[in-house]
Amino acid sequence: MATKTFILLLACGINLACSSPVIKYHESRQAGSGFTCQKITIPIKLNQTASKNYTIDNYDVDFFYEVQNFRVFRTATYNTKAIYCAPQNAELAKDTIQLLNHGATFKKEMWDFPYEPETYSWVRAMHAAGYPTLAWDAIGCGESDHPDGLFEVQTQGIVESNRYLASLLKSGRIGGIAYKNVAYVGFSIGSVAGVSLAAQYPSAVEAIILHGYSWNVKNLYPGYLAGLQAPVNTLEKPQWKNISSLYQSQSTPEARQAVVFYGDFDPKIVAVDFELRDMDALGLALSFGYHLVAAPQYKGPVFLGDGNQDSSFCDQECGSQPYAAYDNFPLASDIDVHVYNLSGHGVHMHRCAKQLQSDTIKFLERNRL
Repeated sequence: MATKTFILLLACGINLACSSPVIKYHESRQAGSGFTCQKITIPIKLNQTASKNYTIDNYDVDFFYEVQNFRVFRTATYNTKAIYCAPQNAELAKDTIQLLNHGATFKKEMWDFPYEPETYSWVRAMHAAGYPTLAWDAIGCGESDHPDGLFEVQTQGIVESNRYLASLLKSGRIGGIAYKNVAYVGFSIGSVAGVSLAAQYPSAVEAIILHGYSWNVKNLYPGYLAGLQAPVNTLEKPQWKNISSLYQSQSTPEARQAVVFYGDFDPKIVAVDFELRDMDALGLALSFGYHLVAAPQYKGPVFLGDGNQDSSFCDQECGSQPYAAYDNFPLASDIDVHVYNLSGHGVHMHRCAKQLQSDTIKFLERNRL
């Protein structure tokens, strides 16, 4: 069971900085899973590691090289929004919490998908198995801050944010429970960031779970461009009209379907997904390909679940591409690869969704997480 930690001013005595940004708790609700879910605001501070302060007017090829070297381009604090779910009785919480990172043009709500949630809600299935969850909107996404879409919304920022969030969960700074284990769950660019997290900070989390991911770069950018993305301030959502043109999203339902769905899915889910779609940023598009790396020092277990017709991360069929996990995680304690037939990139929204959930739970339980 997880350890209950009361967060008072005395928290400074638990190796936590007293000047750390304050987490704000908002409304809570009883989820369909029976867990209590609470909206929270988590300030995340990133520190500049780039050699200089690039701007549109101070822009040269060195910026491109620094992106390749995983630099952060601004020192700033960003307010990120998250949903934390745990049993009402903290003593019943598992020692393992799932840290959920959405994909590009998705947001935290993807993990509690509203259409037929008994089938497609990831968190409902995980809560039924006893796992608390923290689903968050990455910087530049969902309800989180939307800073400069080129210099401040980058894949390395997601990596650093996930490292920080994992440390908060283990120290009891979120929800007052100090979790022994963090199982990282990513989809698409969330998976890209998870692999990079394991490479750069191999002890940050205790398990890596990847959906919609491989190390195949051949289809990566063609698949991305097939979404016919346009600046969000030119699209149909009124709340996007004042967003910078550095943010973009799929322009039509057909374009969204082309990059997310294939084969065996409920046709009604397409419209729901299009309405819920979010945005990504030029900085993410520029940077994420460089984070398809190996994690030679990571020693925890790895799960990889792909649709066999993932147009972004596979060829016309996935074939052996997902099994590169064995080469890229050479010290992993366990590797579990699943390829789901007649499924596209958004594997969690196909009719294999329940199987994906079940396979993940079995993987975690097998590894005593």
